[in-house]
Amino acid sequence: MALELGVSRKTIQNWESGISSPSFFQSLEWFRILQTNPFPYYLSYMFPDELNAIKSTDEEEKIQAALQTILIQIPVSSKRALVYLFYGEHGSSPNAILQLILAYLHTPIKERVTQAVLIKNVYEMEKALGNLICSDDILPNMEVLNNALASAKASAVQHEYGYCYIDDESYR
Repeated sequence: MALELGVSRKTIQNWESGISSPSFFQSLEWFRILQTNPFPYYLSYMFPDELNAIKSTDEEEKIQAALQTILIQIPVSSKRALVYLFYGEHGSSPNAILQLILAYLHTPIKERVTQAVLIKNVYEMEKALGNLICSDDILPNMEVLNNALASAKASAVQHEYGYCYIDDESYR
């Protein structure tokens, strides 16, 4: 890890023992090296009650607080996508879409990459043919999608559990 991050072994030992801490960008690089999404860890560290709420309770107030925390953290483009999920005229049930996403997230990375590439290819074909539903509505950011898929594919090829891709919007 020290070699990958360009720091000494002693620095890593100090971080691990709590004597000092990595910078935000060093910690992001640490997560990237581990091929792990840092945001659940950052959010659970900053807002531990909200994380526990989504895992262990059906109490409306706690879940509401967890959602509010997430909404504060995500970029505007992600908020717009969530609004489109619930209010867009796409013809699908928002709850059914959420259940589909949950099922997708519980499958191995290789299978997720395969399905995501298929969906991306169908989207690009239908867009080229002029067949998109609500084509003047919120569309996917293809640069983010392509970069995330490349990271996910690299992880799948290396038989890793998951991947980490952080787009520039995540820092805003």
